[in-house]
Amino acid sequence: MKRRLSISIALCSKPKVLIFDEPSSGLDVATRRQLWNVIIKARQGRAVLLTTHAMEEAECLSTRIAIMAEGKIRCIGTASSLQKKFGSGYQLTICVDKEKIMKADPVYIGSVQLSSKGEQVAHQKITNEISQGLILASCYQGSLVYIIPENVVISELFGKMEGLVKDLESGICDWGLNQTSLESVFMKVVSQSY
Repeated sequence: MKRRLSISIALCSKPKVLIFDEPSSGLDVATRRQLWNVIIKARQGRAVLLTTHAMEEAECLSTRIAIMAEGKIRCIGTASSLQKKFGSGYQLTICVDKEKIMKADPVYIGSVQLSSKGEQVAHQKITNEISQGLILASCYQGSLVYIIPENVVISELFGKMEGLVKDLESGICDWGLNQTSLESVFMKVVSQSY
């Protein structure tokens, strides 16, 4: 309540510059969303400076984002330009059919452990079909996440993945494709500064 009141007071005098420090920390989801709508309306004709650890908030409220580490600005740009510059392109997530997840001798792909036969078969099928250059980023309970190399044509990926889902031997029951998140860009930039 105090936070909403202080934001309302700040907006009453119609200042040219608004500075918010972690404006939505500790708020429930519905209240946070209402606050974001207020900030979006308030930024018309004003400069708004916002500090936050929530990348979702930064992406929603900002036209330009600066990432700081050790008290210094490490990069600045739009969310999409930062994702393009520091991100890894796209991530592919596959889900292995639960019936195929039977314990097996663990196999390590880099530092990621595949502990079921279903995960191992799915990994083999996907790297053979899509690209040997796929980077396995994580695996947890039948959900495998890959970083897709730039040489993979995304439009061709859709047909290949649908074929793998239909191939019952692959064990892949579902898949999804998404752009590298701003959160992973933040983690990469911050880790490079240490």
